[in-house]
Order: sequence, then structure tokens, then C-alpha cells
Amino acid sequence: MYTEPRTVWRARIDEVAKGYRQPPAKGIPHGVQKDAIQNDWGARQKTSGWGMSFEQLTGRDGVTYLAMSDWGTTGLTGQVYDDPDSIPDDLPPEEKLARFENMNFSGGNIGAGLYGRGKLIFQAASKTRQIIYDSLTTKGIGHKLGVA
Repeated sequence: MYTEPRTVWRARIDEVAKGYRQPPAKGIPHGVQKDAIQNDWGARQKTSGWGMSFEQLTGRDGVTYLAMSDWGTTGLTGQVYDDPDSIPDDLPPEEKLARFENMNFSGGNIGAGLYGRGKLIFQAASKTRQIIYDSLTTKGIGHKLGVA
């Protein structure tokens, strides 16, 4: 699998940010909220209560963080692929973690989520262009903490 250079990612993040700053879009904060809710709604489990929250936190380092938490969702389940070249080109939909961490596997490869613009808006909202995430890696077992 081809992994794009970091400079290409920065250009894509900047392109998404520019798009959310121009009408009819309603700005980056609105885009972050909209995409987080859409992503969580899409991952909800039909058999349990679903919800999510947004919380502004200040770290010990004085940096402000936005924590987005959800419950009643499947989480970013699936295998951990440390080497992008080991990800199969026909990555199945249940490999949600690998789909989240890699640009070309968003949204089940159909519809509005195809190009991964949603995860780029999270990075566009960050001064450091990074997001930190923690999620299940398999159904109820294990976690992965990552920075993208």
C-alpha cells in the first residue's frame, strides 16, 4: 500500500480547513461537531443506548483539549497494523481502526465518507494538526492510543 508523504497530508488538512471557512460551510468548530456526531451515529450499536459528549479540558501543560467521548458504539475495532504496507487493499469494513488511521479506507469506500475529509477536520481544528484517540481494538478486548 502506498503511504503519502507528510507534506501531502498537510496540504489536504489545509484544503479541508479552507473549505469549512467558506460559505455555505459554518466554520471549523461546526465541522468538528458535525463529523464527530455523524461518525459516532454510524458506529452505534442498535442494541444499546447511544450517546456522545464534548468536553473542553485543560491539561497539566496548560494546553486546551477537546475530548469527544461516545458510548453504545462499536469503537475502532479490528487489527492493529503497525506497517501501512501490511494493510490489504481489500480491507473489510469491520477493520474500523485501520480504516480510521488510513486515508483510503473511510466510510466503507462508498458515499460521503469515502475521502476521509471528516478525520481531516479534526486535525484542521488542532494547532499542532494532531489528534489523540483511544479506542477498543477488538470486540471488548484491548485498546490503542494513537496520535494521527
